[in-house]
Amino acid sequence: MSEQITKEKYMADKRADINNYENLLKAVLALKKYFEEEKNAQFYFGGHLINSQKKENPNYKGDTPDIIVETSSKSLLGEAKKSLPDPSTFVSKEQYIKSVIENKIMAQLKKYDADFENLKIKDHDVFLLVPEHNNDALGILKFDYLDKDKHFQNKFFLLVYNIGLLANTKSIMVKLDYGECSDSLLLDKLKRAIRYNEGDLAKELAKFKIFEENENSTPVEYILTILWTSIIPEILKANDKEQILERYAKKENKFTVKLSSLMDYLNKLYTLPTYPKSDIMHHNDRNQFKTKPVKDAMKILIKVGLATELQKENSDVSWEIHHKPLPEKDEMNYFIGKSYETLNERKEIDATGIEKLDKFMK
Repeated sequence: MSEQITKEKYMADKRADINNYENLLKAVLALKKYFEEEKNAQFYFGGHLINSQKKENPNYKGDTPDIIVETSSKSLLGEAKKSLPDPSTFVSKEQYIKSVIENKIMAQLKKYDADFENLKIKDHDVFLLVPEHNNDALGILKFDYLDKDKHFQNKFFLLVYNIGLLANTKSIMVKLDYGECSDSLLLDKLKRAIRYNEGDLAKELAKFKIFEENENSTPVEYILTILWTSIIPEILKANDKEQILERYAKKENKFTVKLSSLMDYLNKLYTLPTYPKSDIMHHNDRNQFKTKPVKDAMKILIKVGLATELQKENSDVSWEIHHKPLPEKDEMNYFIGKSYETLNERKEIDATGIEKLDKFMK
């Protein structure tokens, strides 16, 4: 039976999870900036690729790398992880290799070691991007697994990233940690590391705030903070002048917003571009971000009295939002605290500090 944890531990665990999420986003944006500006490449976060050998299988739904890069002569297909499981929590090293490395990480990466009919540049390398601080996990991956056998037909390389404090700013570093890529100039650069100060990525960080490492992986409180501080104010500004004056006269910001509107803002303004399905498409052909995490975030707003769900209109969910200053200046901290309180009422917090949202969100 799981034990209930304290609010302090829950909030610390949540903050760490969100910090890992933001650090991976910064590493991905550092790669995006480098490839687009220095290699004149096309950079996509995610996409739907069709394996030439599996396309006739009616149960095959395609493969979806986290990152797709197209240079003039080579494509790169990669997986990105905000963290790796701690080997010390497993019974043995062998169990860790089997459960985590073979059945999860490598099983996913090996899907990209194939021919894809809709990949414009067919020749490609495969890579994995992970945080540098996962030392024990990386050691097992490199020396107890990758060194033991040849696992890929295409070239494979491992990238690690680190977000450090340099003077008064944060520094983002991505470098090669294992393997090799086909482009010798790129290989040399990755060995020396791609480095940017956080200020160098200001434009990218202001625009791209959401990505999905895997489905529903974005922390709910992170989504909620973006909705409250960026998207809802943007929708407020977009309303006509009469509505703004009416709300000003009533000294309140109550207005209705539809789920479809929130999704439009998230997918068009805040998510990274995805790989187009065909050469004639030069825009996102699918929405990277799904509705479930947004609905989950809105349910927390309802529980704290900042939103009311309205009757569905043509299957589109809508809410009345009561937008006002929060009791805390740190919006993220406020929403994490409220998440703890609402979940604690339902005894849905376990000893790991990660909330069990499934029952709560039904």
